[in-house]
Amino acid sequence: MYRQTDEALCEYEVDCMWNPLLTQCNRQCAELGNTDCLSGSMCKWDMSNQVCMRKCIYKYHNETNCNADITCDWSNLNGTCRDSCSFHTTGGNSTTCNADSMCYWNTTSNSCLDECVARFPMPADSAACWADPQCMFDGNERQCKKTCELLTAQYDCDAVSTMCAWYQSKCVLGCENMASNMADCRMLERCMWDSDQNKCRRNCTLEGDQARCSNDAMCRYDTDLSACEVRCVNFYTYNLCATDGRCEWGTSSHDGCDAQCQFRYSGQQDCDADPTCFWDGTVCTKACDKYSTETACTVGNEQCEWDVTNCRRTCRYAYDSNENGCTADENCDWNRNGRTCSTKCSTVLEQGRCSADEMCQWKINTCEQRCSFRFNTSVTCNSDPQCTWATGTSSCRNYCGGYALMPNATTLSTMDLCNADQFCEWTGTQCIATCTILHADRVSCSNDTTCMWYASGPECRKTCTQLTSTTTCKAEPMCQWSENRANCNKICKYRYTSQQTCDTDSECMWSSDYFVCQPSCATYGDQPNCEADDMCVYDNNMCIRRCLKLPTANCTQYSRCELQADIARGKDASGQYQMMCGTKCGILYALAPATACDASAQCMYDTNSALCVKSCARYSAEEYPTQSATALQSMCLDIDVCTLDGADPVCRQSCKFRYSEPTRLLSISYAVFCLKKKKKKKKKKIKTKTKEQKQI
Repeated sequence: MYRQTDEALCEYEVDCMWNPLLTQCNRQCAELGNTDCLSGSMCKWDMSNQVCMRKCIYKYHNETNCNADITCDWSNLNGTCRDSCSFHTTGGNSTTCNADSMCYWNTTSNSCLDECVARFPMPADSAACWADPQCMFDGNERQCKKTCELLTAQYDCDAVSTMCAWYQSKCVLGCENMASNMADCRMLERCMWDSDQNKCRRNCTLEGDQARCSNDAMCRYDTDLSACEVRCVNFYTYNLCATDGRCEWGTSSHDGCDAQCQFRYSGQQDCDADPTCFWDGTVCTKACDKYSTETACTVGNEQCEWDVTNCRRTCRYAYDSNENGCTADENCDWNRNGRTCSTKCSTVLEQGRCSADEMCQWKINTCEQRCSFRFNTSVTCNSDPQCTWATGTSSCRNYCGGYALMPNATTLSTMDLCNADQFCEWTGTQCIATCTILHADRVSCSNDTTCMWYASGPECRKTCTQLTSTTTCKAEPMCQWSENRANCNKICKYRYTSQQTCDTDSECMWSSDYFVCQPSCATYGDQPNCEADDMCVYDNNMCIRRCLKLPTANCTQYSRCELQADIARGKDASGQYQMMCGTKCGILYALAPATACDASAQCMYDTNSALCVKSCARYSAEEYPTQSATALQSMCLDIDVCTLDGADPVCRQSCKFRYSEPTRLLSISYAVFCLKKKKKKKKKKIKTKTKEQKQI
């Protein structure tokens, strides 16, 4: 390298060559071994022949000489001689091939081929570029490039985003380059047509970035799904529109696919400004006239109604309290009582809807306005045979007797018309007004024995005893059907209002806790329902009233019950025990321990008989009113566990039974005191008997 310092002299030396990069004379590449060859900037190693060769760019400076060497190719792109890509096939490998920006390694043929830009370097070669199955022409960069399919890494694919797109783990040609018209574009699943830009573009669903999705006019970002979705207006067929639950077809002003009203508007003002929507009080919803079938119109849509062929908004919601708007609409009538707008009765087609409107009544498959709303003067009211003027209320009401007065009326036609009128009923011989029509207030209704006042209505209804079938009886909330009596009657709380009358009916009983008449225990058919009522007890497969809940007059109707002096409550101001109905001690505590029996003031445990018996205190004048004082004292002393105590002796349990544990009071002296007291009582007992003997 130091032999010559001049290019001409250097090149003259057979084993030397001039290095223009370093401006010095170097050894010829052919003189270098593999290691020195690869480190030399002007050399390349021929792996096939195992020799070092000079790179073509340093070997030739004109096209003719360059192309004459099979290992070199002339580049029209930059006007230099470059190493032929085919050289890497025989003299190199895939690594050396891919290291050359003008070459790429074809894995199919295992050969190094020219990059498209090397084969078709000029913009004028675009047609030839597209004709090559391995190439494509990038119009934006005006350069021939390798086809997207040959790019195996996403990084390389994204680098040519103007031409390619990464889709399903492979690089494919971008939608913009796959179709130039709407029809062809829409045939591609991953593409969509942009009518504003008049070009084919990538589908929104392939956009993974939220910010780019939100800024794209054709897309919307669904935060619930964390995905980019196509805006409803860009679905061009009914089926595509139906795939998105937020979209619907043909309901907006442009008659294509659009977002449902509830997703289109969040405020009432914007919602009401769109004629295809209306604000239902909470959310924006589809206008009623956009429903094309009766089912879609009425099911789940309280504010819409079907009018023979069309769906429309109900008058009540369309006008609310707007009287002028209501009266101007031929389908509506103003309800002067409720100050609301109602649907005109003649346009209502269903009996249920007709009967539910206080302005309407159903008659022979048609809905008509009630007399009370049809006329407001006696003259006009009485001119209609179906109506009559009620002077008491100064209002017009239905006249059921009018059906018999119609021209050519027969009994059959009168009966049919009467039965078709919800405010009339056929008695068998005539058509009379129902209780609802006859009476408008509680007093007049209650005075009619065939009617009863239903406070929850409020309205007057036919009384329960007038209902002859189980179906009509059970449908009336104030009535109950009696299987034993085979008739309909008011339920107990409506049948009686006092204990005296309530308790005389075997089907009812008076609740002292709630001061109301309720069904008797006997009406409960099973044990769970019986025991759920605290007034009842299940005994011997029957539901009966608890003794404590029985009036004293009815106490002895059950063998388990008896009249008892209420010891627990104590004596009243007059010094007397009150009487009550109680369960006999032996039955009440039959399965309970002795302590439970002794804990009751009414009972005590007799250790001799091992039974729970009435307490000593109950041997009183109140419980035995027919016995003399002497007889009561004798009855007391006949009970082994009882004794008499006090100047005016009362029957009470003796000490040895009251205090069965001497250590209980921690005092022996008390036990001695009690024993002395016991002895005194025995003396009294002897004296008492002597006195009785004298009396006898």
